[in-house]
Amino acid sequence: MKKLLLSAVLVAAVLFTSCRDEKDNVDKTEDTLENAAEATGDALENAANATGDAVKGAANATGEALEDAANTTGDAIKDATNATGEALENAANATGDAVKDTAEGAKKLATDAVDGAKKMGTDAANATKEAASKTGAAVEEAGQDIKKKMN
Repeated sequence: MKKLLLSAVLVAAVLFTSCRDEKDNVDKTEDTLENAAEATGDALENAANATGDAVKGAANATGEALEDAANTTGDAIKDATNATGEALENAANATGDAVKDTAEGAKKLATDAVDGAKKMGTDAANATKEAASKTGAAVEEAGQDIKKKMN
């Protein structure tokens, strides 16, 4: 009986110690899971912020590129309009003088004025193409920046 009693006490002591160790392990596991959840939340928040910043930067770059393109196009059109107006004014004056002098002189001056207007129109078209190209390059660069930041 004495052995049985001692065995029972020994088994109870082992079970008590074993349960206490298991509780400690559960507490440690719980802390680890909680820390992992917090770290995941922080990582997701940081990723969302970085994505937002990248999108905002791309939008700003695109807006600036479009504004620059619009300004360049507007300036080119304004310059072309002014040059065309001056060319037409000069052509009209020259035509008036040529009509006074000879019909042949008027024909030559009118041809020169038309060629000048064509050249100015071509210059304006080229300036518009260049502005469109800059816009396309800025949009492409913004897209690449977004891809880099997302990777």
